[in-house]
Amino acid sequence: MKIKTIIITALLFTGLSLHAQTERKATDFVSKYPGKTFLGAVLEYKSINTEEYKFVKVEPSPVTISFSLPVKSETIIPSYENLMNVVRDKVVRIGKIKSNHSFSFSFKELKSYDFLSLSFGQKIDTDLFFGISKDAKPRKTAVMVDMSQTYFSVVMDLPESGKIYDKDRNPEIVKREDELVYIGSVEFGRKVTVIVESPFSYGDLKQAIQEALSESKDKPMSKKSRSILARATVRVMVIGDEKLPDTHPDNVFGNIKDYFDRPVTVEDFGKPITFQASYVKDNSAFQNTF
Repeated sequence: MKIKTIIITALLFTGLSLHAQTERKATDFVSKYPGKTFLGAVLEYKSINTEEYKFVKVEPSPVTISFSLPVKSETIIPSYENLMNVVRDKVVRIGKIKSNHSFSFSFKELKSYDFLSLSFGQKIDTDLFFGISKDAKPRKTAVMVDMSQTYFSVVMDLPESGKIYDKDRNPEIVKREDELVYIGSVEFGRKVTVIVESPFSYGDLKQAIQEALSESKDKPMSKKSRSILARATVRVMVIGDEKLPDTHPDNVFGNIKDYFDRPVTVEDFGKPITFQASYVKDNSAFQNTF
């Protein structure tokens, strides 16, 4: 069996209505730009629904950050490098992160590719992230398989001044407060979103995917499931500058399973996969409408 697979890596990079034209809201966002996602980062909130986040340069003030790990809080100057350095230091101190990570797994049948935004909490460019034309329509059956594994979260404490920046050093930010948000919490982990298109029914396709994910020497896939996946087109997007292992040349789902089973180490403790944001003007939680 050879599955037609398209792998896309997001290098830079919700219980919602299932009606394509219905307004949706979200407070948790999958990061399109993990390499720029850090606590205290300021961006134009309207850009969250565009192809590229518009980050705003700020002369930052020190902030205190807390971890869901059993470690002490730290004070840092907000930047991606500083966040990653202190996170790495905490992982080193712990020695080994416990294996009982939070794992989420979901199937969604796609009647329209517009539904993909539900998994991200924001509008997305399906062509950019999945190689699917904006106007394309799904084949007889299209399924989104969304998998996330969260290792820990990092949260920024609000400074005593009530502002994440010094007004005197950031006069331009003061003028634009109403249009800006800042990242206040980040979750580290691994995330993969898979789109599977098939001429078979949803039930048959779901069964085939489940068998592919649980396949082992003692539990091989059925001939029917192999046949179904052999005629499917599979598009895989990995959040962060990550590559799937090539341990199962004929079963991309086996590669995905091995990716999530990979141990958490000092060198590999996940990427910023999701974040929450607050308004710069008053620190209230930001809710995206898309």
